[in-house]
Amino acid sequence: GDGSIWLASDAGLQRIVETGDLIPGQLGPRRVVSVEHMSGTVNERGQVLLGLATDQGFGYWVREADGTLLNVASSGDLFSLDGGVPRVIDSPSAQFNDLGQVATTLIFTDGTSLVARYSIVPEPSSWALVTIATACFAGLRVRRYWSARQVA
Repeated sequence: GDGSIWLASDAGLQRIVETGDLIPGQLGPRRVVSVEHMSGTVNERGQVLLGLATDQGFGYWVREADGTLLNVASSGDLFSLDGGVPRVIDSPSAQFNDLGQVATTLIFTDGTSLVARYSIVPEPSSWALVTIATACFAGLRVRRYWSARQVA
């Protein structure tokens, strides 16, 4: 069926995704084919975990607060543990929390499975904040170093 998912926030309504949208995938773009099987969960960081039916199967994506869509795991994706032989994901499932951590269960086409937890890559504004904080601390250390040398 045709349809879409929207997010209500202080900024108003934002369209997240709708039938026909192209979204990123590990093996190339995927097209959303139905909203009937979509699910969405929002955490306190403004991230949305989406379960979407696409032209290449079912998968999970995280929509960052800035609108960026990140592919978590999808049927047909390749996954290798510690550089081992890549396995093909048959059936993914995922949940996440307010820290941006994702817990996922992956069932592979060879019948094996994996449960994993990992953090979503911070959005660019978070990296900018970390960079600024690091520069400030480095500046304080240099200032203390030169102050200590002048006193000695």
